[in-house]
Amino acid sequence: VSFKAVGSILVVAMVVVPPACARLCTDSLKTQMWLSMLTASVIVILGYFAGAFLPLLLGLDNSLSISGMISVVAGIFLAAFSLFAPHYGIISTRLRRLLFSLRITVEDLLALQYRLEENPEAEHERSLRRMLDFRSQGLMGRMAQWLLRRRGEVVVSGQQAQLSSTGRQRAKSLVRSHRLWETYLVDKAAISPDHVHEPAEALEHFTPETHASDLASETGSHDLDPHGKTIPR
Repeated sequence: VSFKAVGSILVVAMVVVPPACARLCTDSLKTQMWLSMLTASVIVILGYFAGAFLPLLLGLDNSLSISGMISVVAGIFLAAFSLFAPHYGIISTRLRRLLFSLRITVEDLLALQYRLEENPEAEHERSLRRMLDFRSQGLMGRMAQWLLRRRGEVVVSGQQAQLSSTGRQRAKSLVRSHRLWETYLVDKAAISPDHVHEPAEALEHFTPETHASDLASETGSHDLDPHGKTIPR
């Protein structure tokens, strides 16, 4: 009946576009259903008035096909939602990834600076400084450095950068999580100490203080990680 009443283009547009727009905004089925109905209503109203009155506003004598204009408006809505939807939109997704990459870079720089100040040995210091310089390169590294200075977590005096008290506390928490994870992976998962650095480096960014306390309880009263480095308290 729908195909005969309004044509295939409008039927397909109204079946596909509203739920597609809603799906780009949320994972909740209930929210998707309500948002689909709302989106469909707005599309129909805008499409109807665009088809009926837009040509008259432009000085033309005839109105346009209502079903065609509703389909055009539906296409515009789908394109807009594909770009700007808060959950799965292209722009919002890339922005979230950019902010996530920036946060990881900031935390890596903090942890490296903490290790650099923690270990004054010449050979180890040169290695850490090379890593720190490498992570500071590029647009993301420069943005991370600017953000650290703006937050007051890193203080630059001349050519020398040092952690402030706030930055040291945050860096200490990251290094603590890293070394607790290394200890946990060696003790509980029986992974070789040579293979735990990279997993711990990833996990440290997702470990709140409460989970770090749980890790400390699980691994017992270790003062040193599997590589002989002190686990911060």
